[in-house]
Amino acid sequence: MTEDTEHEEFLDTLQDIIDLQSAGKMPEAIEMISDNVARYGNRPEMMLLTAVCSYRQNNAGQAIELCEQAHKIDPDCLEVVDSLAVLKVVTGNVSDGLYYAKLATTLMPHPDLPDLLPPDFSNFFKALSVAAPSRHYLDGLYLFNGRQFNDAITEFRAELALNPENMPAVKSLGHALLHVGLPDEALDLLSRYAEANPQDPDVPALSAMAKCMQGDFEAAAAHCRDAIAMAPDDIDILMRVLEAARYFDGKLAGVYDEFIATANAVVAEAAAEIAPGHKHRPKEPGEPVSISMVSNALHGGDQHAFLLPVIEKTDTKAVELTVFQQSPTGGPAFQEFKSKSPNWRRIVDIEDDVLALILSRQETDILVDLCGFSANGRAAVCAARTAPVVTNILCEPFGFKAPGTNVILSDDATIAVDERNLGEGQRIAKTEGGLFALKPPALMDDVRPLPALENGYVTFGARCSVPHFSPNTVAMWSGILNAVDGARLMLGNTRNIPIPTRERVRAMFAESGVAERIDFQESLQTDGPDNVFFHGIDIFLDSTPVNGTIVLCEALWMGVPVVTAKADRRSSVIGASILTSAGEAGWIGNDVDDAVGIAVALARDTDALADKRAGLRETIRNSALMNTANHTAKLYAALKSAFDQVTG
Repeated sequence: MTEDTEHEEFLDTLQDIIDLQSAGKMPEAIEMISDNVARYGNRPEMMLLTAVCSYRQNNAGQAIELCEQAHKIDPDCLEVVDSLAVLKVVTGNVSDGLYYAKLATTLMPHPDLPDLLPPDFSNFFKALSVAAPSRHYLDGLYLFNGRQFNDAITEFRAELALNPENMPAVKSLGHALLHVGLPDEALDLLSRYAEANPQDPDVPALSAMAKCMQGDFEAAAAHCRDAIAMAPDDIDILMRVLEAARYFDGKLAGVYDEFIATANAVVAEAAAEIAPGHKHRPKEPGEPVSISMVSNALHGGDQHAFLLPVIEKTDTKAVELTVFQQSPTGGPAFQEFKSKSPNWRRIVDIEDDVLALILSRQETDILVDLCGFSANGRAAVCAARTAPVVTNILCEPFGFKAPGTNVILSDDATIAVDERNLGEGQRIAKTEGGLFALKPPALMDDVRPLPALENGYVTFGARCSVPHFSPNTVAMWSGILNAVDGARLMLGNTRNIPIPTRERVRAMFAESGVAERIDFQESLQTDGPDNVFFHGIDIFLDSTPVNGTIVLCEALWMGVPVVTAKADRRSSVIGASILTSAGEAGWIGNDVDDAVGIAVALARDTDALADKRAGLRETIRNSALMNTANHTAKLYAALKSAFDQVTG
């Protein structure tokens, strides 16, 4: 066996242990460490991972001892020194913690495994700012960053039981509760935190999302204004505000546009300060195009479903693709992205000006922003013109009017709306395929017979995501129920629908007289696609002006027709793009009234609906929606064409 092969085996072993720890499987991680201790026991990386296990078993002393041994073996391992800084501080030895924190500033990340630890486990300054937290607080942060929100909630509650005045834990618990759909308790905690920290703009920004989750958009808008007033120049706060404001519709639509203008002005100013000023070198004939993707959401969702197939199908001879990881580490989706990306760079700890310089110096031709309007993104970098072409896909604002973005990727279904919303200096790059393609959804059951044939009435279905319940969405769904005798609406496709949420939703439909015809799916006990939900509905209803994405594809795969209504912004024509690629453009309404008519016509012919259900999966399987190779080729062709036009 060669030395290189042995080293690769060692790295694979470390990665397996990291994956187990990230998934919270401590016993399995410990077992794997035990199996390999004879072979690798004197390696500092193995000692560090053993220390993580010890700490998570509430043995901080042993964790420190292991890290100190690792430090003796390799004094230049940044991850070990970072861990010692945190461990010393949280156990009360601040002076030693300061020593290791200063030492860490002189070291470089591990050359092979820069993601040995999650950012918050190695964040000395955050540890220093919390007065004597127990292990539960840091464990909670560790789990939160790994998107294990329910487990994080358990740890934060345990921390507050021991340390009830730990205000950062109060705020973190409130934030975690938002992620599992419990806005009422989250608001109570955020209010408690705000009493001690009245000037923290995170509180009104997070409260705005909580109010959206309660369907109280007016209050959400007020919280957004409070957050902006507290931190008018803070890009992260502005992005968090826009995460909530994207759901504003009707009379609040203008408020959303106002917030976008505010954010764009701040982003443009920040971008001007970090613009590298590097002149782009012309491409040689036949030279591959260099594409950089920057993401803070490599943990699942849209990016796993729609982006991963693009990465897998990339022609590396024609495209030099680099994925820049701004997202937290951990989880199987993250690891899959990392393993399949041709080039991968972690940028969590890199400042905006440095990242802008990196993108410019590596001669990036096309920069794809996958953060968009979201906290922990890179809005200023994307606005700094670090590449001739800058575009934004899969997330708000899809590039429209965003500083620095000069190309909008469109398809047949979105181009009319896109052209009306172009900002100054922006152009359309039209793909001859659709904007979305994905592999057949895994872990989904076979299609079952139409429920209406047994029930004697039609069951419409929709995802119970209250922020999507705009006035136009409520009007559309109410109009459909009122027009179809005996029909019911099942809200589900989510693991948690608390009683207060159910009461608020019914109140939203009370005026139209259909509140008693709304049912709620009971909470699921497992992760993965919601087969039970799709087995129980006949027709899926999309929301507007913020459409669904993956849920529409899953519904179609399960034989369930999807009805969507277009409006005049990109988020409201995503459903149209998906249905067009699926070959079912007849289910696209030009407006709410048109969509009501389509849904009613479908519901009135249950025999035709049953036939459609039986054959829809095969139709979808053979459609452009699941031809990922063709989709990827056409997507890159559109981007390359835009690059040639911009640089030609």
